[in-house]
Amino acid sequence: MLTLTAPVDLVVARAVVRRAGRVLLVRRAAWDSYPSCWELPGGKADAGEAPADALARELREETGLALRRARQAFECVVRSPSGRTVRECFFEVAAGGEPLLSDEHDDLVWHDLATALPAPLTPATATALAASQPTIGV
Repeated sequence: MLTLTAPVDLVVARAVVRRAGRVLLVRRAAWDSYPSCWELPGGKADAGEAPADALARELREETGLALRRARQAFECVVRSPSGRTVRECFFEVAAGGEPLLSDEHDDLVWHDLATALPAPLTPATATALAASQPTIGV
């Protein structure tokens, strides 16, 4: 993990969606970066787009869920497989609807955080879930 003061090449917003004591995880498609890794739903902010706005758009595009409320819970800076510096912003969210898969993912699961996490996780998701256990993992 890099320090939060490092200049970043892009910003990514991720949603921590919980229901009935479980958190929504999606698995990246085999053709994408971090193939077959589990992650929290979300994606890149467009140029000039605030992370909270990117969160609502990406959550809808990736899962079909409608964002109702969001609170930023955790942030980290990571290096992408292509070498870019990425600021990942994780938000606790309330979302409506039932999740559907986009073409960016090949599976989803409502994971009980009291059990072992599926593997592999993307580095940012692993960092967020480990570092923010009291905030995100309960």
